[in-house]
Amino acid sequence: MRTKACIITVVLLCVLFVNSGCPLRRPSLRLVFNQGTYGTYGFYSEAEPSTFFGGEQQAGDDFRLPEGHATITHVRWWGAYGDNAPVTDNLLLTIFRDNGSGMPDTGGYWEYRAAESAERTATTGIIDLGVRDLTIYEYSCDVEGWELEPDTTYYLSIVNDTGKWLWCTNGSASEGNTFCVIRDTWGEEWHDEASDMAFQLWSTE
Repeated sequence: MRTKACIITVVLLCVLFVNSGCPLRRPSLRLVFNQGTYGTYGFYSEAEPSTFFGGEQQAGDDFRLPEGHATITHVRWWGAYGDNAPVTDNLLLTIFRDNGSGMPDTGGYWEYRAAESAERTATTGIIDLGVRDLTIYEYSCDVEGWELEPDTTYYLSIVNDTGKWLWCTNGSASEGNTFCVIRDTWGEEWHDEASDMAFQLWSTE
């Protein structure tokens, strides 16, 4: 009888905990934009000149939130390291507005440093460089409620200032619009590439 009473007590406590609105309960995430998961290629994307690839480069991609969805609270993306040796990440996520010509502004609209908050998990995917295979990693982090206009073009840029990081391109032909943006140096004008970066935007609202 004592065991049965304990089980009933535990069940009741679980029900009370779930229905109490306890702040420890994580709200469920809804996918609001999907640019696909990783493919077998990537663009290096850094905030400073790369010690591995040489020079600078920053990658970005466009997105539009559907009607009824104006807030982003979570971002997921994929990347790899040039010598297949992960190091401490120095991630910066930046949102850019459209400049009216179908390209991003040169200056960012909103940014979030995810150096310590991003989670990194190795996948079974690889980027084949010919001389070595690079393990692809999945990254994700919560962001503090990006409030954006629905049905409006924005651009997401992700850089990881490690000197050797690549942001993976999209591996799905059914997602994306075969359009991303690249620039050689921060503050310069962007130019387009016929590819898509791999990322997903989620919301709890």
